[in-house]
Amino acid sequence: MKIRITSNNLRFRLGRNEVQTLGNGGKIDETIRIGNSEMNFILFADKQAKAKIEDQTLMVSVSSEQARQWAVNDQVGIETTVDGLSITIEKDFKCLHGPTENQAECFPNPLEQATR
Repeated sequence: MKIRITSNNLRFRLGRNEVQTLGNGGKIDETIRIGNSEMNFILFADKQAKAKIEDQTLMVSVSSEQARQWAVNDQVGIETTVDGLSITIEKDFKCLHGPTENQAECFPNPLEQATR
């Protein structure tokens, strides 16, 4: 899971297995450690979209039905707003220009054919 935070916008980019996990009602988590401190991020499917911070953990949920449908179609992302926080969850596509990380879990980039 890749996470981008800007102002009051939160964006998650998920690989294929993570999309499948979320679509099946599972949870995805990521932890950032700095020295002896850590911040946890948990993304999961639930009855409705929610977001809260508790004990250095940001918990975000999306609608189970929305996650289930998104996991099996060509839709790139899910967008919702919770208490003024804009949340975007997207399928992570392979980079076309100089990958700097392992991209085995990325979705094929739809623009890849156009660049050949």
